[in-house]
Amino acid sequence: LDLMYARVYTEFIQALDAHDNGVHQYAPDQAPAYKITTALPARVYRMNIPWDEKTGENAATRAAFGKAVTTCGDEFKECVAFLVKDLPTRQTVLAAYATRFHAHPSGQVMWLNDATNWQAHIHEVEREAKGERPVLYVCGKFKDNDWRISAVAIHEGSFVSRKALPEEWRGLRGAELETVTGVPGSVFCHQAGFMGGHTPADGIKQLAWLAIAHTTGGGGGVTNHVTMTNSQGSFVVVAGHNAHVTL
Repeated sequence: LDLMYARVYTEFIQALDAHDNGVHQYAPDQAPAYKITTALPARVYRMNIPWDEKTGENAATRAAFGKAVTTCGDEFKECVAFLVKDLPTRQTVLAAYATRFHAHPSGQVMWLNDATNWQAHIHEVEREAKGERPVLYVCGKFKDNDWRISAVAIHEGSFVSRKALPEEWRGLRGAELETVTGVPGSVFCHQAGFMGGHTPADGIKQLAWLAIAHTTGGGGGVTNHVTMTNSQGSFVVVAGHNAHVTL
């Protein structure tokens, strides 16, 4: 109950309270890069009767107010229902965090077998655990035979990653990405470096190991030599221009 209370506040009440009291979401002297006009305050504002149509309180203003109350109430109930359904995700993230050293000896890769809303929980789990090293990448199944590696953001809601996927991978797809990573089955790497896709599960693990070990060598090539172990034994991933994987 305490956890739900805190999450309802941060996920619903806090933003409305801050908006109502004029609390800046960014530095006061900094212009926003874009406007958010689809959030609840903006939608409620558009329910107002136009200024040149107002004639005092009447049926139209009362109807508009009633519509706004219903909209806010429905959104609140929807938010609470979603958070209740999402509660098991926290346990999934806790379990994955506890076994992160199985995914990589640094403890900076976390493995999930199912697509979950891990982004809403990872930072809080880390704060509570007081781990020495932050998780950099979360790997797991997106859907059948579709595996993803995601870079963890510096904080929840940020578009800045703690360590984005290597620059040499970004914006590449298919064979081009396979050539650079040396990992067969590479599907894509987002232009911003916050996500990559792969088909076999072992391949996404290889990408995570390469990303953790990534350094930039002479001529801008990736110069990694990473030893991994799987059920078939150890293998070495050598990545760079004309990269390859040696099993």
